[in-house]
Amino acid sequence: MVLSAGARLLASPTSARWRELCAAVAAVPGLRLAAREVAALPVGFRDVVGWALRVLAGADAAAVADPDALTTLLDDGAAGRGEVPEGVLTTLVAAVFPPGRSRGAATVDELSPIERGVLRLLADADPYDEAPFAAVVAAGLPTSWLDDYAVSRVRAVRSYLGVEPPDGYRVVVAGTVAGRRVAWPAFRWAHRVIAGEVPATAFGAAVGAAPRATRIAIATALSVPPADLAAAPGYDRRRLHAVLVDALDVDRATRVAAVARLGDPDVELAGGAALPLLAIAAAVAPDDIDGDAAGYRLGMPRLPGTVEVVREVVGALRGAALAGALDRLGTDEPEAAEPGDGRDDDEDDDDGPGDIDGWDVLDLAEDREDRAARAVAAIRTWDDPPAAAAAARVLQALRGLCPEVVPVIARALADGARPWDGVLRAVTATAARRRPAKLAPRRMRRGPAAR
Repeated sequence: MVLSAGARLLASPTSARWRELCAAVAAVPGLRLAAREVAALPVGFRDVVGWALRVLAGADAAAVADPDALTTLLDDGAAGRGEVPEGVLTTLVAAVFPPGRSRGAATVDELSPIERGVLRLLADADPYDEAPFAAVVAAGLPTSWLDDYAVSRVRAVRSYLGVEPPDGYRVVVAGTVAGRRVAWPAFRWAHRVIAGEVPATAFGAAVGAAPRATRIAIATALSVPPADLAAAPGYDRRRLHAVLVDALDVDRATRVAAVARLGDPDVELAGGAALPLLAIAAAVAPDDIDGDAAGYRLGMPRLPGTVEVVREVVGALRGAALAGALDRLGTDEPEAAEPGDGRDDDEDDDDGPGDIDGWDVLDLAEDREDRAARAVAAIRTWDDPPAAAAAARVLQALRGLCPEVVPVIARALADGARPWDGVLRAVTATAARRRPAKLAPRRMRRGPAAR
């Protein structure tokens, strides 16, 4: 009976299956399992079921009969915290956090006891075991880590639980919503703005009233953006960008601090996505911007609304900063977009819509002829036939450089055939259709003085 319940948990890791296993153990009086007995279980049972049986069998019968038995056991210290295998945690996450529920705005107090119990296990887990941490974020909880350090996975969970001081995504700010005073973590504000439940202006007022360091921390955290927020239905970077820029652009000291924050290595490790900070720097200290560094920071996943915000920021750059940003973004052959969440959590993962590159902002160059020449020269070096999605992006970018790009293309096409020549011809064909027809000279009417 116990092993049968364990097998069902492995086959379908749900909260109901976990409770079945608890009930099966509670129904066997005096059940005890030592480590050697767990090792004797079938291989597939040793991790998840073996761990669960060992914990449950060593607990008080009343605790096992509790529907939220795991939480009770964790509170009693019976689970051997810090020693839970990765497979156990991943299965438990799947069991207690069923997919399809909207949890992004949920505070820890709103979780069930068993959900809090699993998170407490994660808070002591090995941060290099990414699977259970990613599973919790995929379930929609606001436990996303904000940079590329493995240890930040644990810190994000501990910040959410209140075990460690809150980071920029979990910090609480007070504000007013529909005439009522509230004090919410930044993730709750952000999720409710994206869901259309709270006006963006209310969030902006709350952030703007917070201390300077808090404002900068929130702007940096939300502009990454956290994975659970990016995956929320209706996410669009534009919904939060203007709010955060306005909240940061309130006084000279905050603006100076925002510009200084651009040089923080943590922002760079986070993917360099501090868009609100870069927007303020472009407005108040354009001469202090390193174009190459700005281009690096702008090369972020093309999530909804990101191209529009990046174009707004790049459009505010001038001179060497603009040229440096465009050079850094580059005009490499674009990869075809694939369905996905747009986040580059794995360097070998090609899913997602790809990253922002120079093709998204090519037409914003000050020296359009030079930029057109560079772009066409790059295209002529590509040896593979164009994929449809990549060709569409290049075509749109080059059309934005008309009419300067037309003679550049004409010279290139006269210099032998290349795989992307069809795309270049499509650009010139579009330019020809848009060119106004040449008007015949209008005959002047002779007036009385001319007669």
